Amino acid sequence: MKNILILICAVYLTGCAGGQTYNYQMSSMDIPVKASEQRTLILAVEDRRPYVLSGDKEPSFVGLQRGGFGEPWDVTTDSGKPLTEDMSVAIVKGLEDAGYTVVNVPANNDKVFLVKAASKNNASRIVILKVRDWKSDVFMGVTLHANLQLKVLDAEGKLLAGSSIEAMEKIAGGSWATEDDNSRALADEFSRRVRILFNEDEVRRALQ
Repeated sequence: MKNILILICAVYLTGCAGGQTYNYQMSSMDIPVKASEQRTLILAVEDRRPYVLSGDKEPSFVGLQRGGFGEPWDVTTDSGKPLTEDMSVAIVKGLEDAGYTVVNVPANNDKVFLVKAASKNNASRIVILKVRDWKSDVFMGVTLHANLQLKVLDAEGKLLAGSSIEAMEKIAGGSWATEDDNSRALADEFSRRVRILFNEDEVRRALQ
């Protein structure tokens, strides 16, 4: 009987694993910066994840959900858009709530492009978030792989400040949690880590 129950649970988890999506646009960004005057920012969120750049995973890939026997299924964005686009939506809202005017531009590591965008929009700062790693691995728990790098440049492209986070750690949720629970947990983790990036003293000073 015990073996039958284990098998039923494994089959159930396998059936629930495929086709899951997470909503990163729902991330609630309470970014710890405040515009001291009317300030326009250029924002670029770049996907530098090696498994996406190589073509092994789609830009909409956000992680893995494992079935009852540990087999991995890809989890993608709820919007169907690239993960970095969903991240941009959340960050733009957070920065606008902090008093900034934000112009979100396509991810482009060409500094000349960003400087031209700043000039065109009369922006005084360029904010770049490079997503070098971001994926969740859900089985009996959730393991988050994260590597984020934030840079703040002036309108001419000079580096003013930067911060970074790299981590691989267990967070809440898991296979026994619902898809919505796991989505919310990962969106909250993204919000928390973005707040940490912006809470560096030199970053806050650069954005005043």
